Amino acid sequence: MASLQIGVQPWTHSVVGFDRGEWETCHVNSRVEFVLDGCGLTDLIGPDALSGYVSIFDASDIKLAAEVLMGRARLTDYFPSEGRIPLLFCSCGDPGEGAMTVRLSITKDTVTWDQWAWEHDSFPIEWLPHLPAYHFPFDGYEAALDEAGQMALEIMGTASSIIRIASPGQGIMHWLDKRKRGELACQ
Repeated sequence: MASLQIGVQPWTHSVVGFDRGEWETCHVNSRVEFVLDGCGLTDLIGPDALSGYVSIFDASDIKLAAEVLMGRARLTDYFPSEGRIPLLFCSCGDPGEGAMTVRLSITKDTVTWDQWAWEHDSFPIEWLPHLPAYHFPFDGYEAALDEAGQMALEIMGTASSIIRIASPGQGIMHWLDKRKRGELACQ
């Protein structure tokens, strides 16, 4: 049997200034991290992990997140498909914008996560065959979900640091123009 523990992982969220003189602001926050057999989910995913993605506990109602991870509810009617659960997705709360998902199977004694994938509601599924199946004892899984809910409440909305940088030039339009001119010059 595998172990499921809960940890904390930093994640970043940037807001870009679009006009001259505005600031780009980067917030470094904390999010709930699933730790599988001593290895954080972000580390398991490897270089494909997106720094702006958060756990289901960070992006949705905590009670709903626990119900989804127990297979009793779904975040949306259309995504992900029945029997799959989102673990990480965009901080906006819409898993359809891209999500790390797994197939969830529950028996009276065991909970299994397998068939890992990056899913998006408009693109083909990108399967992650290098990630193994994890089998958790049912009681330990429930306890981990309770811990995740408590952790999410403790860290909710807390930024460990905020970095502000002045937007260069004439805002984003200047950079788009510059890129277009550069592409034309290469042709």
